[in-house]
Amino acid sequence: MDKVGPICRNAKDCALILSIINGSDGRDQTVYNIPFGINFKKDIKSLRIGYIQEIIDKDTTDSGTNGLFALNFLKEIGVTMDSVTLPSSYPFRAFDSILRAESGAYFDKLILSDQIDMMTQQTSRSRANSLRQSRFIPAIEYLQANRLRKRLIQEMFNLFKDYDVIIAGGGLAGTITAQSISHYSNQNLKILVVDRNPATLPGRKGLAGWVCGDACSKEAVDFMSERIKVEWTKPEIEHDVKGVMAFSPDRETAIPFDGDGFMLNRTELPRIQNERCEKMGIEFEHEIGLTGLIYDGQQVVGVQGIDNKTKQPYKKTSKLVIDATGVTSVLRNGLKNSTKVEKRINIEDLEITGRYIMDFEPGQKDLTEFDPDYCIIHLDQDIAPGGYGWVFPKSETKVNIGLGVEKAFLDKRNKRLGKKDNVESLMKEYLQRNTAITNAKLSEDPTDTLGNNHSGIFQVSVRRQNECMVSGGYMMVGDAAWMPKPIDAGGIGPALIAGTILGKNVAEALQANDTSEASLWQYNLDFIKEYGYKTAGLELFRRLVQQMNNEQISYGMKHFLGNLDVEAISKGEHPDFSGLGKVGMIIRGALNQTVAKGLKYTSTENQWLVEHYNNYPKDPSGFDEWNKSLHQRLDASFTKIAAFGK
Repeated sequence: MDKVGPICRNAKDCALILSIINGSDGRDQTVYNIPFGINFKKDIKSLRIGYIQEIIDKDTTDSGTNGLFALNFLKEIGVTMDSVTLPSSYPFRAFDSILRAESGAYFDKLILSDQIDMMTQQTSRSRANSLRQSRFIPAIEYLQANRLRKRLIQEMFNLFKDYDVIIAGGGLAGTITAQSISHYSNQNLKILVVDRNPATLPGRKGLAGWVCGDACSKEAVDFMSERIKVEWTKPEIEHDVKGVMAFSPDRETAIPFDGDGFMLNRTELPRIQNERCEKMGIEFEHEIGLTGLIYDGQQVVGVQGIDNKTKQPYKKTSKLVIDATGVTSVLRNGLKNSTKVEKRINIEDLEITGRYIMDFEPGQKDLTEFDPDYCIIHLDQDIAPGGYGWVFPKSETKVNIGLGVEKAFLDKRNKRLGKKDNVESLMKEYLQRNTAITNAKLSEDPTDTLGNNHSGIFQVSVRRQNECMVSGGYMMVGDAAWMPKPIDAGGIGPALIAGTILGKNVAEALQANDTSEASLWQYNLDFIKEYGYKTAGLELFRRLVQQMNNEQISYGMKHFLGNLDVEAISKGEHPDFSGLGKVGMIIRGALNQTVAKGLKYTSTENQWLVEHYNNYPKDPSGFDEWNKSLHQRLDASFTKIAAFGK
């Protein structure tokens, strides 16, 4: 507006003056008060500079020649150079109405006084007449122009973002998601994976290593491989298994489920995953402690935290942030732009897990204790209260052995038995009682000793996935979205499925240049259709089993699980006991009516839950009502199931 302002010799002088005059005077509440800072010592090679190739190509003057020289020089010294295309589809002349209205507002006293008539130029196109005309701009035109202006601002802002996608968390879920996004976008997106671990320990969950059962179904791996062309072989796969065998407390009944699967090497897998990502052009930054998200209004536009290598603040911007930071995610916990995403997990939805990776000598042959072809699960309220024990083979003489417990049930068990056990003491007892494993010692394989991976204690979610997994500019995957199966806490399979699905959703959203909540909503629908429809029912089933004593569990597995029920469990679904009538209950459940009634009730509730999830709202507008109905039903179900244990 031709106002008096600073005249400077160079960019540094401009920055110094701007640092002084920057900021709001406190009287205009429409002004953003954004701090200004510049590091004059920053290495120029760390800058990312955009240029408009089209303009350079068309310019045949000396100016064009000089521009091309500067461009090539900057590339030669190592500066990151990106060709950009400025938005061109806007009626730019329409923005003149905004300029005129704002200038008219500033000079309103002049316009309403006779002083405007004293201006030298008084022609139809003069500044004086333009100011007079500002009072006649229709409000509708002004509002429409500002709506277009907001869209233009967002497009220009996107040009200056560091990345298209930032994936917070470099574990399995994060790296699979990165590869999926790269695949569906034909490697045309700039993707960054940020991880808290050093590069030598990619994806480690904590100081206890990659604490996990390490098992994954072949079905989930095939789902990923067929869609994004990522193949897993050795050494990612350490051992093949034919499935999972769940044993009752009395060991008289076994239930097979999950089908063919793999035992994974959890240190080799992320190493190879990262190598694949880097070959795709995906970038990594390690040893970054993230503390929160960056927002632009109601839109997430980046991440922030501390670079633990330099102890300096860390900020990176992007069009979209994927949260894969784990079950207690600080990003999700502090999410500010959504009332739909559930922020914090309840303690009763967490299980404490511990495991050993051990070499051993074969003892007594007992396929209920160790089977080189099957992952074994032991349901036993004395061994693993509220959870289960596992014996997963990694070879004929190597095993992943561990257990998971829920604290409330551990406390009840200790009170009942007069003991003071914790997870660590239960793990030792569980190992000692296994007669098929003798002279066991922690594995000394370098892939197991790396990061103390051969032993450790962690926690995992055992509830349904988050009811909503998106907000503006933000999505969740894996443990951050509480995806492990509620019945057995298996998280690798759901993470593979979700990460694969999410990649396609992200590519489509960025292609449409729309990362709003509504645009990302399809991810909720796709995951529920493929996997998430069954998780709430499995959560109910888990809670029922937790309420049972060992006698009831053994009786229920022996007398109530038919072929169809086992088939349902083998697919990771809730078995159907809804047809168990009074006669059937008398015949099959005469010795234990509590078990029969509990199974029938959870089965009936599961049918409602599956139907409800299949009617998940197609857009955000219907979510609140849907979610209210879900929680009312679940709260009532949890209360009734708890009563079966009394």
